[in-house]
Amino acid sequence: MSGADYRAAHAEAARFRYPDSEVLINRAGLTDQAQLDAFERAQVARKLRTLKPIDPTNYTAFKAAHLHLFGDIFDWAGQERTYTTGRGAASFARAEFITGEMEKRFAAIKADAGLLRPDPDTFAARAAEHIAEVNAIHPFL
Repeated sequence: MSGADYRAAHAEAARFRYPDSEVLINRAGLTDQAQLDAFERAQVARKLRTLKPIDPTNYTAFKAAHLHLFGDIFDWAGQERTYTTGRGAASFARAEFITGEMEKRFAAIKADAGLLRPDPDTFAARAAEHIAEVNAIHPFL
């Protein structure tokens, strides 16, 4: 990423955080990360009770589930990330590639016969791979 691209991504990321903070802007107005983490855990636990089953092979349904779980916490819930970021030295998918990469991943999930096997070890291995890939793409903030 060039210096200009990095600065643009940093500026875009800053739009979602409180000034001079790494804390994401949230509907509760919490500016302390530990308080936000506790609030998020409680809210998601509550919303999990009302989450309807979704088609696990459908990216649109995945985004809707994210909106359901996090919509009371963040204005951007269920919407794709708009800037390039990462954790440590590892970067997540560039923002412009998120939709395509997620569509490919969900097509792979749909085609993965290993997920339909009753053998728990096979299912766990296949599911773990897909979960790791979705995390590497990291479609949401």
